[in-house]
Amino acid sequence: MAKEIELKLRLTPENTVPLAHWLDQHLTASGEKRLMNDYYDTPDLLLQRNRAAMRVRATGSGYEQTLKTRGRSVAGMHVRGEWNWPLATGELDISLLQDPEVAECLPSDSDLSTLEKVFGTHFRRRRWLAGEGSSRIEVVIDEGEVVAGGTTQPLCETELELLSGDPADLWQLVSQMQQQAPLWLSDISKAERGYHQAGKAGQWLPPQVDDSDWSAFLSSSLTVLQRAVESRLFDPAGGAADALWRAGYPLWCVLNGRPAECLARLLPELTDGVPDETLSAAQSLTELSRLLYEMCQSSQDSPADWQSLVREARSTLADMIECGNGFTTLIRE
Repeated sequence: MAKEIELKLRLTPENTVPLAHWLDQHLTASGEKRLMNDYYDTPDLLLQRNRAAMRVRATGSGYEQTLKTRGRSVAGMHVRGEWNWPLATGELDISLLQDPEVAECLPSDSDLSTLEKVFGTHFRRRRWLAGEGSSRIEVVIDEGEVVAGGTTQPLCETELELLSGDPADLWQLVSQMQQQAPLWLSDISKAERGYHQAGKAGQWLPPQVDDSDWSAFLSSSLTVLQRAVESRLFDPAGGAADALWRAGYPLWCVLNGRPAECLARLLPELTDGVPDETLSAAQSLTELSRLLYEMCQSSQDSPADWQSLVREARSTLADMIECGNGFTTLIRE
């Protein structure tokens, strides 16, 4: 099993032009290809319920079967398990899932013989390679569509994957890319979008942020914040302003310095009226994610009595929501 460490960001199709131009100038282009991906699950959605994804990918050079597990997210950076197997044809081979290491990630009574195609993601992938510090990083831009149930929705995102070296170098590179176009850190995978498109997933609702310890609080706050931002900007139904404040305001109440400044710019900009795809907001989210990642990795002590401050902040928000008041007066530059 490989450990995949990556940052994934969404963008709009028109912004791929300046971003790709900058990547061509500063990184080493490594070609492009068309990828046709079919995702499988059981009728009772065994893989989805266990936060895993199974796909068969067709490329110009052959076929590949991949299983990915959800893994964990540390302040916006994703670390998950991944298995890849070459295939002679485009047919799913369930015998490959009998590997003991794979079996550990799935329920012991799983009936994988019922796996069936649920949705597809089909896109053009452009690829670049970077040497950032002592690290090697792969950057891709994916443009295409998610297909399910006779309907489609656009797919446009960029991913940075650490091939070797220090995960901190991913933040350095994404910061440079962020100067070219608004790039929105994403916690929503292609597979999750496909399940929604197929009508196999309910509406995402923001969970209670974990406040069991300081590092868990930082990571789970950022996960909810990222997902709410993504929903606010890319979901045609809009909304998610409340979710942004539920995660962001308590976080702001216990942070000092640069992280709090990022939140003070981000929240009003995305919740005051109609959200706008602004470069400054995207940069604020990325900078906040980087800072929280560094805090999670360090031995930095949590602020005194931070859990009480979080409870007070949640109470304040609950009162404002109940009264129908606006949020923007809560945070000031």
